Amino acid sequence: VAGQRAGLFLALTASAAGALAWLSGLTSVESMTDVELLATHLQWALTMAMTAMVSAWIQRLVAENRPTDDVSAYLDAFRLLSELQHVARNLSLGLDPVTLATTLVDDLRDAAPGAKASVAIRGPEGRFAPMVGHMDAGDHAVASQAWLSSVTTASDADGEHRLALPVLMGERVIAIATLGGIKLDPGQRDHTEGLVRVAGPRLAAALLFDEVRQLATVDERLRLAREIHDGIAQELASLGYMLDDLAERVPADAAEEVRLLREHVRRVTGELRLSIFDLRAGVDDEVTLGAALVEHVQRVAAASRLVAHTMIDEQGDRLPTATEIELLRIAQEALTNIRKHAQASNVWIECIVDAPDVLVRVIDDGVGLQPARPGAMGLRGMRERARRIGGTLTVFDRDGGGTVIEVRFGDPAHKSHLSTAASIA
Repeated sequence: VAGQRAGLFLALTASAAGALAWLSGLTSVESMTDVELLATHLQWALTMAMTAMVSAWIQRLVAENRPTDDVSAYLDAFRLLSELQHVARNLSLGLDPVTLATTLVDDLRDAAPGAKASVAIRGPEGRFAPMVGHMDAGDHAVASQAWLSSVTTASDADGEHRLALPVLMGERVIAIATLGGIKLDPGQRDHTEGLVRVAGPRLAAALLFDEVRQLATVDERLRLAREIHDGIAQELASLGYMLDDLAERVPADAAEEVRLLREHVRRVTGELRLSIFDLRAGVDDEVTLGAALVEHVQRVAAASRLVAHTMIDEQGDRLPTATEIELLRIAQEALTNIRKHAQASNVWIECIVDAPDVLVRVIDDGVGLQPARPGAMGLRGMRERARRIGGTLTVFDRDGGGTVIEVRFGDPAHKSHLSTAASIA
């Protein structure tokens, strides 16, 4: 019993105490001189000890295999989330990576007037994705050296002085800040290194929070896609089969109504399939923003009989994955609005990326801007997404009819392309 309830130590203690009491009682009996009888009683004492150890071992196995208390797990989760909420509310600059990177670049430019500054993160494929500022080939080379060495690295390649400062969280490099165009004196260099050192934990926390949010969002979108596919979509398909069967047996005066109902079910089923595709579509290390846009536009055009024209220019650096995802969602929402409300025949998609600058433009030749519907969240959601990545969303009428929706931040280098889509439209 002691082994089952209290474990090995108390079980052996109880067995030893019982054995000592037993043996001390035996010594007071004058007839207990037989050695074999004494050995028998010692054997019983050892049996008690073995029983205690076995029972303690069973108690340990039961404890290891006992399911975790759900209540305590939720209490731990509540405590951690409460701490995160409290910390997030008291952060002076928030947990937005672009905002924090912009702040660091501004501080570096103030510390080194006239210098060209940038902050970039490195993707799994090894390429640097600038969050703020531009990086040329020389910046990439010195940034790679700083990333590998985890120390500030200077370079004078191509006659231009460059400085790459690793942004550290502990001993781990999470980003690279670059300065170019001027050579810093020792005081300026110490000051910039101090700014980067302070920015390390801030940017690391923001990037981690952004990654967690991104993973949670992707998981939820995939879950919703599965729920729609396995639930509503299957029910609608069954309803369509029932209507097909019913159409052969209804009176002639009701056949037209059944046909119209069947067409309505078919349209709703098509909308659900596109919604499932929207939820599953995304970008990653292999699928770029432009590739995801082209695939999405082709699918939407085929389903809605729109004529799609695409222009993709991703010759420069890639954007951070989180930024590409937000831009894809903005374009998806714009195409959804065109498909449902614009009554358009053509749609033009233009995507120019030269990180950290980008332009994504969606043009249609439909009925143009209409009064906002009560409760409509499309444009508001697109503006919120653009603001989250530091961009600006603009919506205006197209000359000749239709709507132009564009999101941009920075100034894409390939300006000659900017007028092409408009002239084609």
